[in-house]
Amino acid sequence: PDDDDAAAIGAVESALTVFESEIDGEWDDLDDEDVLEDMGDEAKDRLQDLGYLE
Repeated sequence: PDDDDAAAIGAVESALTVFESEIDGEWDDLDDEDVLEDMGDEAKDRLQDLGYLE
C-alpha cells in the first residue's frame, strides 16, 4: 500500500479501537441490555447511524 492507503488503514484501526473502548469490548450481542447501558452515548449514536440500533 502507498502512504495514503497506510494512513487510511491506520485511521480506521484507530477509530475501531476507540469504538470498541466506548462499547466496553467487542460487540457480540446487540440484545445485551447491560452492554447498551454501559455504552457511551457517542457509540450508541454511531450504532444508530449504522442502523444497528433504533
